[in-house]
Amino acid sequence: MICPRKKRPIKDEDFSAIVVPSMRGHGYLDYTVESHPSRAMQVMDEFRHHELLCDLVLHVMYKDKIVDFKVHKLVLAACSPYFKAMFTSNFKECHASEVTLRDVCPAVISRLIDFAYTSRITVGEKCVLHVLLTAMRYQMEEVAKACCDFLTKNLEPSNVIGISRFAEEIGCTELHLRTREYINTHFNEVCDSVSGGR
Repeated sequence: MICPRKKRPIKDEDFSAIVVPSMRGHGYLDYTVESHPSRAMQVMDEFRHHELLCDLVLHVMYKDKIVDFKVHKLVLAACSPYFKAMFTSNFKECHASEVTLRDVCPAVISRLIDFAYTSRITVGEKCVLHVLLTAMRYQMEEVAKACCDFLTKNLEPSNVIGISRFAEEIGCTELHLRTREYINTHFNEVCDSVSGGR
């Protein structure tokens, strides 16, 4: 029969005689876990979906409807200078637990919030102008750049003038420049498209 040994509690003095082997001057290790930022954002996104630790409710008003989004101020402020200023300056929203956004499509805001947490954005021809306009409004440069890239890749003689005017109106200088370059390069085709091919 084997008698189990009783474990005695460990005390600090138990380690006093242990000698750390020489590391030849390399007594420290600076270790970076590359996956930590993305994992942390993934956890925060899970918190958002389960409405945990959210400190802000965004009331998004569009036409006759209001849609609420529970979010974390820190996440919005980290990816948008607009929200950073709102939550870190002397604006009344700085300490508010609810903020109302007016005249903006809830579906677009939902995409921007998803981007803030996941760094992913999907745009297509039906929504790209709305997403670009809202990204410009809330100073989400990466989203605006994604929209500009999509529009630039899909420029045609029939749509370039309209996109150019839109870019100029909302102050998107990069897209406006790209459309002007396209018009200069494809001048005859653009003229034919405007005149209906006559």
